[in-house]
Amino acid sequence: MKDSNINLLQLAAIAVGIKIDKSKTNGGGHHNTGVDSNGDAVIDWHNGITWNPCRKPKDAFQLMMLLKISVVFDDGKVIATTNFPNEIKIELLNPFNDPAIVYRAIVLVASKIGSLMKQ
Repeated sequence: MKDSNINLLQLAAIAVGIKIDKSKTNGGGHHNTGVDSNGDAVIDWHNGITWNPCRKPKDAFQLMMLLKISVVFDDGKVIATTNFPNEIKIELLNPFNDPAIVYRAIVLVASKIGSLMKQ
């Protein structure tokens, strides 16, 4: 998984208070980034609990609900917006209605919130 995607997951996790497990002694290995070989953020190495709203619908839906993100489809685009904590709007081209693009728009909004919270 690219570092930029790992960073997006980490920031989105901050936005909803999810702790990614980067512990070297908790099963993640010496160079543990908190992300497994599938590109999923690991919440608990011992129990195999992972989180990835970029590819898992239930995780993306969790972000939508917790952060009050609305998603609108308009003329080959997906638009994800929230007013939590202030207005954030992401527009991505999605001419083929690809669910992965919808998830990405949600994660981008969440990562912006996480970035604001991190400051």
